[in-house]
This record gives sequence, C-alpha cells and structure tokens, in this order.
Amino acid sequence: MGVFATVQDVKDRFEGELPPGQTAWVEARIIDAESLLRLKVPLLANGPAGLPAITAANARRLVVDAVLRLARNPMGVRDQTVGPFRVTFDTENHTAAISFTEEELSVFVPKHRRFGMVGVKAPRWTP
Repeated sequence: MGVFATVQDVKDRFEGELPPGQTAWVEARIIDAESLLRLKVPLLANGPAGLPAITAANARRLVVDAVLRLARNPMGVRDQTVGPFRVTFDTENHTAAISFTEEELSVFVPKHRRFGMVGVKAPRWTP
C-alpha cells in the first residue's frame, strides 16, 4: 500500500471500471510512482507525516495521475491510423515507465521572491 495514494484513489479518479485482476498491478505502480516522486522531491522523502495537507494532497494527485496515465496508455501511443498502419509514439512516455514532468514537480518548489542589486551612480567626489 502506498503512503500517499491508494488503489481506491486510482479507482475514484478513473473514468471507467478497473478490471478486478488489475488491482495488484495498480498497487505496484503506486509504489513505483511514490518511490520516484520521493526521490525527485526530497521534501516528500519521509512520507506525509508532518507535511501540510495541501502538499500531501498534491503528492497523492501526482501519483494517481502518473498511474492513470500509464493505465490508460501503457505503450505511449500518441497517434494511431489503422490503414495504412501508422503509429506514432509519444517521445515523453514511449515505454511503460512512470514519469513526472517538470511542470508537475514544480508544485513542490517554493516560489522565491526575486531580489537583486540595483546600481546607483555615486555623486562625483570633489576635494
């Protein structure tokens, strides 16, 4: 069982009905997605304990979205034409691998206020 997401979270967000035999696959993919997310976002390394609720909810959302992305399109097909047999694969997700985009991970990066130095010309010194 995952620490951020559960199989029920995936079922609740899936637009169809997951086959009963796919529950173990979904559970394994949740663990894979959480492991990768915890590796990429050090803030999440210790699990949801002590995290703000919004951060834990965002982690759950990303894990569930990654698993659903894989469940819906495991081969990463972007375009398919039946005759004369043309298939285009997505270069971002060309295998059955869990991945997160930089945009998805940016949710966990704190926004820094921009600051810098302003140049002020000093008055000319005269003796």
